[in-house]
Amino acid sequence: MLVALVLASCASTSTTAADPDVFVGMFAGSTADYDPVDSREVLAEMSDLVVEGTVTAVTDGRLWGRGEDDPAANRSVVLNVTVTDVHVGTLPDGADGVVYVELPSPGGVGAQVYEEHLPADLAGVFYLVPAGEPGEITPIQDSTAGRPEGQPLFQTTNPQGIVLDTGTQARQLVEGTPFGEADLTEFLPDAERFPVAPDSTSEPDVTPR
Repeated sequence: MLVALVLASCASTSTTAADPDVFVGMFAGSTADYDPVDSREVLAEMSDLVVEGTVTAVTDGRLWGRGEDDPAANRSVVLNVTVTDVHVGTLPDGADGVVYVELPSPGGVGAQVYEEHLPADLAGVFYLVPAGEPGEITPIQDSTAGRPEGQPLFQTTNPQGIVLDTGTQARQLVEGTPFGEADLTEFLPDAERFPVAPDSTSEPDVTPR
């Protein structure tokens, strides 16, 4: 299932030093229309690839639109994720342990700004599907941007599909949802419970897998 991510606001371009919370917050201008799932098991079934890894770089991605002058065009950036463990699927041929994850860049902010805020060893769990292809309604420019030649692009299965460890708490990328002191292992496909945000009124799924 491909998720259409719609850009809704401009991201911060502060010159603050590398900070994981600032980095996550830069993606907060993206919104998506999707059906949340209530277990990691279901999210894994929806995904082609589930990995643990570290975000080691951010590169400029494709332009969704008819060109630079298209007022409705949306710029993307690409997370370069060095994989430490594969839980579902297999890495693409020639990946050399790295997968490339496309995300919208609120306000069209360039990759270099994200890089300024990217801390070393930013670990996460990534539930992924192949990235969208050009269509008649939304064409894509720079179709090979963001990754080495021949390597595929991925995108998050839905906005629940990327969780990063900021050092003080786990945070969902795209929506920025905080999960307090939840450990990244709680977000793996075989985890026994489904973490919820501390201010959530829903009950966590604690059914053993």
